[in-house]
Amino acid sequence: MNIKRIKLEVPERHRAFIRVLLVQMPFGQPPWRILHWLVTMTEPDFIVFPEYAWYGPGEFPSVIEAGKSAYAELCRVSSRWPSFIIGGTFIEKRSGDYYSFCPLLYRGEEYGRYYKVNPTGVERRRGIQGGDTLVQYQWHCRRFSILICADIFRKDLIRQLGDRGTRLIFVPTASPFRPADTPQAKYTRDRRFFQAGAEIIQGVLVKVCGVGRLFEGRFQGRSLVVTSRQVLWRAAIEDESRMILSWVDIYYEDSSGVHDGEKLKSSDE
Repeated sequence: MNIKRIKLEVPERHRAFIRVLLVQMPFGQPPWRILHWLVTMTEPDFIVFPEYAWYGPGEFPSVIEAGKSAYAELCRVSSRWPSFIIGGTFIEKRSGDYYSFCPLLYRGEEYGRYYKVNPTGVERRRGIQGGDTLVQYQWHCRRFSILICADIFRKDLIRQLGDRGTRLIFVPTASPFRPADTPQAKYTRDRRFFQAGAEIIQGVLVKVCGVGRLFEGRFQGRSLVVTSRQVLWRAAIEDESRMILSWVDIYYEDSSGVHDGEKLKSSDE
């Protein structure tokens, strides 16, 4: 698969870690007020929103119209923030087909967008087609990429990015609620897909989920930050139905590695 590389001419903060702010939020209800305060207080390098963050309950064709105004609002609000925005996902319509993409923004300006390669069966039945290009961003000495939800099941995609030097992957996700799901089953899936993906790239995967009703279904907040060796941060079972704004500091040994996590700092609001 093609890989597009985008070099980002954006200043660094020159600190020994990168700070990631995870926004686990109810679908269609961005917490702008508290988020602006938190961004000002914590100065994150990255702010990560969930897949379909800007949509809500209802039938698919009618709900997607909300994305147009939400994108404009995201650009307007984030123009005040000196942080990269992993903008969740938006639906784009082209020639009668739909595509799901995640934009990368900085101070309200779009620097690139990644189109989901591996839509779920439900998405395909709704007319969402898969993209055909991976994207790798280079920010000074660091390389990072974005995958979207079910893309994580494609280890070949992760391997391609890892072979090109990607050591950090953001994964906006919509995790369906499963009434009979057990904590052990959830943690097993985390290890099988996300921790295994982190091992492939020898780096870090960041998953951010939305909560509540989306389209015709219910979803849970299973946000996660993981390396190949351990879970650095994970939403607690009792927090899977509520909003969490949490930041995690990832310390780099060099341009391609991370410390074991004993220096990890995280906080919930």
